[in-house]
Amino acid sequence: MKLKQSVISKITDPREQMRALLLKHTPEQFVDYCFCLWRELGFSFTVTRARVSKAGDYRYHPVKNTHHITINHNLNLWSFLITYLHEVAHMQVRLKYTGQVRHHGPEWKKEFRGLLVPVIATNNLPEGLSRALARYARAPKASTYSDHHLLMELRKFDDQPGDTLAEVGAGENFSFNGKWYQLESKRRTRALCKSLENNKKYLISLAAIIDNKEN
Repeated sequence: MKLKQSVISKITDPREQMRALLLKHTPEQFVDYCFCLWRELGFSFTVTRARVSKAGDYRYHPVKNTHHITINHNLNLWSFLITYLHEVAHMQVRLKYTGQVRHHGPEWKKEFRGLLVPVIATNNLPEGLSRALARYARAPKASTYSDHHLLMELRKFDDQPGDTLAEVGAGENFSFNGKWYQLESKRRTRALCKSLENNKKYLISLAAIIDNKEN
């Protein structure tokens, strides 16, 4: 039985509270892995409200020399796990590399891939997700929304998947991440969309979950 957030917040031991959070939000077979990363790296961790612009975040505070990771509470267990490792990879880049590095550059890709490989190697993932994640791990992208196959597999575990961009027709308007677009044309895995705010055009995954669409 999953612990309620109100119960977790009453736990005073940081280690017990972290383990309780991981038990609530990640697949049980990977709780120990995630817990060990937290214990070894020493970052503070918060499960936060749902944010439109991002699923997770890593912040370094240079004055306090502290590291903080936040992840949205509404992600399914597998999405939460991948987002957690995504943000831990950012911290590892901060610790291992000097000078300026790109936010999702080769250093981050290397660290993220190194964190994903042990997960894939356990053979404890659903078959479809295992294949999609193995493919994604070869060249990780800044957002799982950028990988159509991985996103489609992750959506299978959502409680309420919602409408995807694939269900929007050409010429129809829709909102995504709080902004309105018009779908112009569909390609194999993505759609060409025009922003109704600035008229710029963007390619968005057909598997992306939209906020709303005009009837």
